[in-house]
Amino acid sequence: MPIRQHRPDTEAFVEEFLAQTVPSAIPNDRFINWDGLNESIEMDSEQIAAIVELEDVEKEAFVGGVADALMAADDTREWIDFYFELVGERGNKYSSLEGCDSGHK
Repeated sequence: MPIRQHRPDTEAFVEEFLAQTVPSAIPNDRFINWDGLNESIEMDSEQIAAIVELEDVEKEAFVGGVADALMAADDTREWIDFYFELVGERGNKYSSLEGCDSGHK
């Protein structure tokens, strides 16, 4: 996938994405819930800042940083939900670098 081969800055990505959207019955301003995205970013600002600090660190430091954040969190569930969202969790399914797991039945 081309998007996984490079990491454009956010403004360039949004501009390119919107330029390639095909007109449909749903107007662009309703297709992407920008207000909802901005709310999510604000709600997760502490978690986002913590994960950004771990960018480009070795695996051991990353795992330790995540563990430290969970141990220091007042509401661990918010942090766990955030981390699962980062790895593509969808209810009882999530995808990761190693593959996909459909959960336990």
